[in-house]
Amino acid sequence: APELLWTVLDGLVWRARAVEKGWRRAVYFCKHVLIREDGSQSSVIEDICGCEDPKLMCHPVIAHVVDLVWARIASRTFFVRNCALLVTLVLFTLSQAVVNIHEGAGTRFVLVSCRFFIYFI
Repeated sequence: APELLWTVLDGLVWRARAVEKGWRRAVYFCKHVLIREDGSQSSVIEDICGCEDPKLMCHPVIAHVVDLVWARIASRTFFVRNCALLVTLVLFTLSQAVVNIHEGAGTRFVLVSCRFFIYFI
């Protein structure tokens, strides 16, 4: 029942009555949106994405959970993989453009090493 998701997600937010310096505290109860009872990763975000409802994705609880996952888990993996891609690109450029210009025994070893790294690692 996708119609009830908004109500359920609203129930996961507690907002304080008192306002301090123009701000009102809010507590997000999002543990079970992230993980299951057995400690494995929950599929709630995937299921909500499957609903294809952009208003539901903009709900504060979902936005908070997605921001948590990005900030604490996904961003590091993303940047490490992109750095590895950048190193591979530099090695590819080195092995194709720069090393092919110079001839010699040492150059051939560098060329083979770069290509080995690109193809097998």
